[in-house]
Amino acid sequence: MKIIAFGGSNSTHSINKHLATYAASLFANAEVEVLDLNHFAMPVFSVDLEKEIGQHEVAQSFLNKLKGADILVVSMAENNG
Repeated sequence: MKIIAFGGSNSTHSINKHLATYAASLFANAEVEVLDLNHFAMPVFSVDLEKEIGQHEVAQSFLNKLKGADILVVSMAENNG
């Protein structure tokens, strides 16, 4: 079983990334890959820009990672302070 986990923040100290990593580690006999959103940085994208230049290659790379997973573990909504 392949698990992809990530936190919905690009903070290097993201508590959501830690939570997603921990939650994914609880599955027995699973291959876990933790993604760092900093490795998928790209400009703000829109439907108009996609019509003009097609899908951004970094976005496609991220989607390909997600397609390869049996389970996604995602932690979102980091509202500190």
